[in-house]
Amino acid sequence: MPRERHSLWIRLIYSVCLATGALMHWLDIAAAGWLPYRFAPLTFNAYWTGLAFADLLAALLLWHRRPAIRWTGALLTLAIMISDVAINSYVRLYIAELPLFALTLQSAFLGFVILTIRHLRPE
Repeated sequence: MPRERHSLWIRLIYSVCLATGALMHWLDIAAAGWLPYRFAPLTFNAYWTGLAFADLLAALLLWHRRPAIRWTGALLTLAIMISDVAINSYVRLYIAELPLFALTLQSAFLGFVILTIRHLRPE
């Protein structure tokens, strides 16, 4: 498969996963108000609330016409997923019983990002 076709499919998968994450955060905000994760420390609550915006920004950047900006979207996706899996793992172990299924899906997506991000690097 040519490089651009790889890039298209990878960006599509990243975007769907990021949009799904953003939707989950927006649904939490709609249901419980701003900073809805009251079981967690304020820093984690603010981080998760911020993902409602950051996930969408990363997804949008992935579709910019300039490859350097698409690369920024890919790097933002990687940073989001590394931090999200780390924070969610910490919270699950030490603070609250977060759903294991969701953490497993996030971890799988992080693995996919790590394995595929090189295909999005501009030439």
